[in-house]
Amino acid sequence: MAEAFASLAVLALPSPCRLLTVSCCPDKDLFVLISRLIGHDRVSLWKYNGTKVWETEMPSQDATKDTIQHVPAIAWSPDGHTIAVVYTHGTVSVRSIQDGSEERALSIPTQTQHKLTGIWWFKHDRELSKNPIPDVFRRNNILPGTAHSILKMLPLLDNVQEETPRANAPNLFTFHGSQTRYIPSSTVPDSIKLWPTLPSDPLLASLSVVEKTADVSGEPADTDNVNRDSILVVADSSGQLYPFLDGTFPLGTVPSLSGLESSDFTFYFSALQKHSRNPVFFGHLATSSSTVNFTSVLPTITHLPLLTDRRVRDFAQLSSSARELVWYVMRLVKELRDMWFGTETSTGARVMGSNWLKEIEDKQKALDENTRSPLFDLTMLLTTGHPSEPLSEFFSSHELMSERSLSKWDNTMSDALIKLRDYSEKRITPALQRLHIILEELKGWSSIAPEYSIFDLNPDLLSNCLTVTKNGITIASWLASAARKEHLRFKEFFAWVRWVPDTISSPQNNNETKAPPLPHDILEVNNYLISGLAESDIDKWFTGPPPSADNTLLNLERPQKLKTVLEQARVALSVQGFTQWPPSPVPSVVEKEHRNIDELVKTLSLKCQSIFASGASATSRDVRVACPAVSPSSSNPTSSTNENFRLKEICSVPEPSKDETLHVYSILRSSDDKSQWCICKQINRRSSPTDPAYFEFALLSCQTTHGEVLLLDTAFLTDNRIAVVFRQNQETPNRGYLGIGSYAGINFHACNTNLSSREEFMAFAFQQALNGTNKQFQIQSFTISHQRRLHGCDSGPATIAVNGTRNFAAVLDARGITLECIDLEIDEDEDEDEPNEEGVDVDIEAEGDKSDLL
Repeated sequence: MAEAFASLAVLALPSPCRLLTVSCCPDKDLFVLISRLIGHDRVSLWKYNGTKVWETEMPSQDATKDTIQHVPAIAWSPDGHTIAVVYTHGTVSVRSIQDGSEERALSIPTQTQHKLTGIWWFKHDRELSKNPIPDVFRRNNILPGTAHSILKMLPLLDNVQEETPRANAPNLFTFHGSQTRYIPSSTVPDSIKLWPTLPSDPLLASLSVVEKTADVSGEPADTDNVNRDSILVVADSSGQLYPFLDGTFPLGTVPSLSGLESSDFTFYFSALQKHSRNPVFFGHLATSSSTVNFTSVLPTITHLPLLTDRRVRDFAQLSSSARELVWYVMRLVKELRDMWFGTETSTGARVMGSNWLKEIEDKQKALDENTRSPLFDLTMLLTTGHPSEPLSEFFSSHELMSERSLSKWDNTMSDALIKLRDYSEKRITPALQRLHIILEELKGWSSIAPEYSIFDLNPDLLSNCLTVTKNGITIASWLASAARKEHLRFKEFFAWVRWVPDTISSPQNNNETKAPPLPHDILEVNNYLISGLAESDIDKWFTGPPPSADNTLLNLERPQKLKTVLEQARVALSVQGFTQWPPSPVPSVVEKEHRNIDELVKTLSLKCQSIFASGASATSRDVRVACPAVSPSSSNPTSSTNENFRLKEICSVPEPSKDETLHVYSILRSSDDKSQWCICKQINRRSSPTDPAYFEFALLSCQTTHGEVLLLDTAFLTDNRIAVVFRQNQETPNRGYLGIGSYAGINFHACNTNLSSREEFMAFAFQQALNGTNKQFQIQSFTISHQRRLHGCDSGPATIAVNGTRNFAAVLDARGITLECIDLEIDEDEDEDEPNEEGVDVDIEAEGDKSDLL
């Protein structure tokens, strides 16, 4: 018999792997495998032709506890560009399909004894706009007068280049086709990691955008924001749900109403569906233990009504923009600090002057036993023009006085001071001003109690954040002024340093009556010697405690009008012996005021993060859950203990009606010496969660032309086609097959039983079929129309993952070693030509040479 399908590749995997039901990307020729090594699961991405794109392992979040990392589920983003990988220890890693790099990590606030069990990512179907007037002003749903409407009118700030791992020899010269890529731990502070945020949108925060790379699949980038209003939902072993707006913004914790708290049972959702346009979720809560399996027939319906209101997205956008601005300022301050003080791999500009002084001191110690301070000798040289012996030798022959060393010092110091001035004046100050606009809007929200009280905004904390932001604006402006002054002094100092060697080598002639003009200002050089060479005032912006909440600079009273200043000047001139000016000098306390902008930004990030983290849970505080009674004790343990139930479900909404009807197709399969197969159709309404509006079933026996077969696994291809993995009962030796068939012509019967679990219904239905007393429970024949023999699957169970849109199936054997990729496109002319039954073998070690399609 001719094979109905073509085998794309047969993979001999180097280690046992797992294939999940949702491993196939919905809109790309990609699928995911999960392997395990030394207690940690690795995620790898493959193409349909058997080529590995990448493999990566998530670094342990708590290495001291030796946390075992297990991947129970994954979810593809609606746009297909990212994969959400859930780890049982409480972390969701959102990874790019480009190279497996972690774009963001979502922390789940679950308890230690609870493990994450499932993850789903739902696309939101938008209604077509019925407004005949187009958005000519391109507001993008931003209300005029809000903070974002103001930020939209401001010029974009230059963005900061993202930190990338330093390239080393293995990264540059090693072939990474089959090598595991280890992603280094991020240096992002905890306040930024835990800050609720939507996907990064710098334009919304008035920042310029950094260009991104192209798609790994070779397809053009999707310009539509497909992930907008999508919901990522994570479930744990206690039955709690953790929704995320757009896959990133946490909406709090949805509690489970199962009423059960037991260490003997694990609670999870066997499947979760969402209405296409409304924030209503239907999930069948299940429990499992060593002796019993229980999956509720009735759904748990979760409604998040606040998601229909624009306030949630407005708050999420404010939180995201505030995070972008704070993280932007933190990176700028860190860059300035590293440039000034240096890092482990680079020398800071601040250190070069200290090293220059140290070399002079060493020269003094070598030539003079009664050493004085280097600053004393430099001051004497500046004022008298006569150098001491150590200075004369140092300026004449030391390597630090070479043209190359002086140019390096001049360029490094000038670049650093100019960057301090420009970053403070043109980046940090405007960014903090934009943050102040956002916090001002939140302060207004806090005063509108009825509409925004659910966000739990603290007016006192907001006022404190506004004060800290004002202090940051003042201190950043102060830093720009100090850097400008320091740069002018340094230029005068460096002109003197270059002038001294010429003076020493060619002393002035005593007969000369007129000396040439000095190229420097003696007073400015002296000021730099005292307050710039050994110790700089700029150090105070990066050292010491953070500024106080009531910064003195904000409370200074200075004359603002020119007329007032002129009157004070006339009074000063009329008083004999008056020497004090200005009459109201800046208090000396200003010079002692703490100005550590690094600590100020860290404090500001912690305060703002706490405000937005509290408000992000507003959606879960207004949740409505209808949960049926989940009682494992009422189930029949004997009917579920020795049976291996596999559940595959698909969901469709024929019409997004007002009563929010959800149409669910589910399949239950139990395999023993003989397979038992049942397909159920169920419609659930939010208005009647305790009674399904529609429930029908059909008991099936899968058959081919050779007779009844033993089912290994099933998967829905479309709304009426199913792919099955099976073995022929009469065939010796055993061989695995992949087949497809249609269940469109199967007769479904209404269910009148009051059984509460799917396992009970499965056992009850087949018991009734064996008795033969009820025609409703007759087993119908399901005929496989097309099939192909598989490589492997000769013994034990098997796993199948399909992509019905692209007619692709991946089948993994019981050992997890042999995986076959199959093209399910049916060619009517294939009966004439006999294909090669052996398929295409792909060696993982040489995957690039043997991964061609048939």
